[in-house]
Amino acid sequence: MTGTMAGTVKDSQAAVMPGVTVTATSDALIGGPRTVVTNETGAYQFTTLPPGVFQLTFGLSGFVTLKREGVVVQVAQNTRVDAELQVGSLEESLTVTGQPPVVDVLSTTTQTNIPKDMFEAIPTSRNPWVMAGLVAGVVTARLDVGGTQAMQQYALEAYGSADSQKTFSVDGLKMNWSGASGGSTNQYYSSEMFDEYNMQTASGTSEIDAGGVYMNMVTRSGGNTFKGDYGVLFMNDKLQGDNVDDALRQRLNLAPGVPAAAAGNPIDKSYDWSATLGGPILRDKVWFFSSFRWFRLDQFQIGAVNPDGSLGIDDNRIRAGMGKVTYQATTNTKLSYLMIPHLKERFHRRNSPFLAIPDKATVNNPLDTNSFVAKYNQVVGKSMLVDISFGRVWGIFANHYQPEVGPGD
Repeated sequence: MTGTMAGTVKDSQAAVMPGVTVTATSDALIGGPRTVVTNETGAYQFTTLPPGVFQLTFGLSGFVTLKREGVVVQVAQNTRVDAELQVGSLEESLTVTGQPPVVDVLSTTTQTNIPKDMFEAIPTSRNPWVMAGLVAGVVTARLDVGGTQAMQQYALEAYGSADSQKTFSVDGLKMNWSGASGGSTNQYYSSEMFDEYNMQTASGTSEIDAGGVYMNMVTRSGGNTFKGDYGVLFMNDKLQGDNVDDALRQRLNLAPGVPAAAAGNPIDKSYDWSATLGGPILRDKVWFFSSFRWFRLDQFQIGAVNPDGSLGIDDNRIRAGMGKVTYQATTNTKLSYLMIPHLKERFHRRNSPFLAIPDKATVNNPLDTNSFVAKYNQVVGKSMLVDISFGRVWGIFANHYQPEVGPGD
């Protein structure tokens, strides 16, 4: 759930410079700026950095202070920023703006990072399956157009891996459901709670226990200022076209005026409401972040016709929350606790191959789940990191008859 930033400091004659003070500053850093000193080879390193935009300051007596702005740190990536200092006084400063090279030459992992500003700008559904589908080499079993597949899970494969090998991870801790083939989750995560997606497709890191698509979703943590956002998405049948005439409607055994599944994605109604709030409990010491989502998607089921001629419905609701507290106990010690309550209701579930059945023959399928992740992070000396995570996912997957089903059915 963190990244690393490192580099080497040299003078104008290309000689390495020990003893240079390097300071990293960012709004994403709880506890304020971090400072390290270059070693005898002129090298420095910052570990366990949260994703975000950083400023680096290089200073040594007798040399001009160098500031490097706009340095982007991403999850599971090694960002290299080298520096060259010029002779002068500390009162003088030189500011360089621009991002360092994005190629991570220290890792063999095939991975793609999708930060928050990117997935919010892409005009598509924002969930782990869609985000993984944006990555080169990943093949998805469905195409999600405008969120039409956002209520159901589907297969993901990369470079010959099996769908059962894909991994859902929150803040670096695996959150897969133990049922079915093992490649599923029992929570439908909301994008507003995440800072970044880290997708690994080959040569994964040591904490990954399977060779399939690995989706690490890094949660937001708040900051030293109170911030929140609010969003509403809406669509219904009036916002869709229909090229099915009366003759074809009759052949499909549909009543007049009934939406036709043959016309494409037959959406009845959909809205997606979300809100977030984060900020300080104690500046530079304790932060919080919270989010809530209410998502509804009602679609007509292709081939399912009720006795009155109407199309069968596949109606779904998701209500998901998230709360997180982060505590920077010391410069080298950080703790966090994350809780995700989640309720998904599928009111008319049809299981393959029995998809073309009327609404009465379906089941009411509530999925009530909860999960939590507790983390302890300790930097020991200059070359050791202790990272301990503990989490749990639990819930009830129920199937009930429809209310109109009687003893004689």
